[in-house]
Amino acid sequence: MSRDLISCAVETSLIQVMQRMTEYAIHALVVLDEDGYAVGIVTQLDVLVAQRRTVLPGMGPITAGEIMSPIVLVCNPDMTLLEAATLMTRNHISRLIVAKPNCERIYPLGLVSMTDLIRHAIKETSAPPSLRLQRV
Repeated sequence: MSRDLISCAVETSLIQVMQRMTEYAIHALVVLDEDGYAVGIVTQLDVLVAQRRTVLPGMGPITAGEIMSPIVLVCNPDMTLLEAATLMTRNHISRLIVAKPNCERIYPLGLVSMTDLIRHAIKETSAPPSLRLQRV
């Protein structure tokens, strides 16, 4: 998982979402509510689809909250690579939010993608480590 959580607020405009993705060369952002808890994920695909919408004159800008996927699947920082890959595969998703364990609401610590797992698996020769130990 990336140790630096790159996120945006629900009210972040589409332009700012694109700028942040470009600036950090990332494919997804965790969307946070006003208290800092995860409420969704915005991917590059979400941004591309939103850009095709026609905006009527007088309407406000499209925000991250309007285009995010509200389905947030979470994994524990101590989950193994195999467990994370299995969770992603069974749910047909490519990203998981790594969250603080035993937290009533989803407090995000990072984001892990299937690409991160594959990269690490290629480098790894011994037993799979926990997500906490990797830096991709």
